[in-house]
Amino acid sequence: MNRFFPKLLALSLLLLLAAAPLSAQVERPTLRGAAEGDSPQKHLLKTIYEEVIYPPTARESRRTGPYLLKIYVTEEGSDWKAVPLTPQVQLKDPLNLTVVTPDNTGGAPVGGQMKVNGDRALLEETERMGRYLVNMGFDNAPGVTSDSLHLVFYYQLEE
Repeated sequence: MNRFFPKLLALSLLLLLAAAPLSAQVERPTLRGAAEGDSPQKHLLKTIYEEVIYPPTARESRRTGPYLLKIYVTEEGSDWKAVPLTPQVQLKDPLNLTVVTPDNTGGAPVGGQMKVNGDRALLEETERMGRYLVNMGFDNAPGVTSDSLHLVFYYQLEE
């Protein structure tokens, strides 16, 4: 799979783990398949950063922005919804993820349809991540029958 700057993504992962650890009082659904000794947060972040890409169409059209991936976890299974994040959306305890790629477009002009295609590519990548994570499977905290996890993907171009 095409990956852009895996060292930068790994650095982002380490910074996120160090700067924003989940507190013990915040119970979130946990992604299945953690390796022995991995915390649920580390496993989730590692899985995301190993899989997520910055779509070439979005990079070429210099599209950026936040996209919300909401994963619903119930006793029957998991589901997801991905949408562009707007200022009107209020989230409680989101997990913020930064996906960065260099802007190597040289300032080339970007037309209207290119922007639309770039925005669509970012949404489709967020949706792909939703499918991927839900296919891996989630478990809720003991005694919780229904919960949700808010992941905000901030797609950014490196200046």
